Amino acid sequence: MVHAIVDSAIRIAEADLPPRSLALLHRALSFPTTAFERSSKTGRERAARVRRTALAKRGRNPEFALRERMGRWTGATPEELCLIDRDAEGQLAFPRGAVSAVREAVASAGERITFDDRRVRHEPAGFEFAFELRDYQEEAVRALVRHTQGAAVLPCGAGKTVIGAGAIARCQQPALVLATPTTCSSSGVTRSAPPSASSQASYRRAASSRPRSPSPPCRPW
Repeated sequence: MVHAIVDSAIRIAEADLPPRSLALLHRALSFPTTAFERSSKTGRERAARVRRTALAKRGRNPEFALRERMGRWTGATPEELCLIDRDAEGQLAFPRGAVSAVREAVASAGERITFDDRRVRHEPAGFEFAFELRDYQEEAVRALVRHTQGAAVLPCGAGKTVIGAGAIARCQQPALVLATPTTCSSSGVTRSAPPSASSQASYRRAASSRPRSPSPPCRPW
C-alpha cells in the first residue's frame, strides 16, 4: 500500500514507491527525459543512454535551446524539465494535476494507493453566479466540480470563462485565474463589476430551457 499526502502537491515517500512506478513517473513527468533520475547514482548510466535518443525525439527545454542557440550562458538553465521534486527527507512531490499518472503508475506495480487529503478548505465564499449556462457548459461545470482536477477544452467563443466562473461558484472556494493579457481583454476576466443586464439577458435568451437538477458538491480527494 502506497500512502500519499495531498496538499499543494501529491507527496509520497520515495521509499514507499515501487521502483517500476517511480520509473514510469519519471518518463511521464520529465521533458524530454529523466533529469531527475540522473540525480541518483543508480540512474546516471541509464539516463545517459536514454538522454541522447530522447533529446532527438522530444526536444529540450525551450529556454535552454534558445540560450544555447544565441550563445548565452546556460549554467543556471536546466537542459530538461522535470515535474518531480525531492526534498532532503526523501519525500517526492508530484503536481496535483498528475494524479491520474500517479494512480496508473502505482497500479502497474500491483499496488494500491491511498490519499490523505490535507488541502485547505475555506468557509463558503458566497459567490453569486448571474448567468444561465447552456447545456454543454452545464455539463463541463459538473465535470470540473466532480473530478476536482481536469481541463475543459472548447473552441473560441464557447464560453470557457463562464464555465470557469460557474465551477468556482459551485465550489464556493477562493480561486486564482491565470490568463494572458489578450484573453483578459477579450473575455472580461479582469472585470470586477457584475455583468450588465443586457449581457445577462442575451445569455438567458441563448440558454436552453431544459430543467436542471442540483449539481453534486465538490468531490473530496
